[in-house]
Amino acid sequence: MLTTNDVTLTNDIIMYPNPSNTTVNFSFSNSKNLDVKLFDMLGRSVLKTTLSQANNTVNVSNLATGAYLVQIKTDNGKTTTKRLIVE
Repeated sequence: MLTTNDVTLTNDIIMYPNPSNTTVNFSFSNSKNLDVKLFDMLGRSVLKTTLSQANNTVNVSNLATGAYLVQIKTDNGKTTTKRLIVE
């Protein structure tokens, strides 16, 4: 379910480029760290990492071409989900 907190968080975290075939960058300011999980369209976890302001890039070059769901959780426990296309 999408809540007001989800919309606010979605606007605070920028994920680019999308689509990508090498790396995806995350720009965020309201959290020191982000827990990032990528899931394929079957719901299988394919990548899990923690990002910081200094290390804000995820390598997706080893993922198969297709669509993925990116679950992002901030330090304060807020969560949002974005869609990523890997080419």
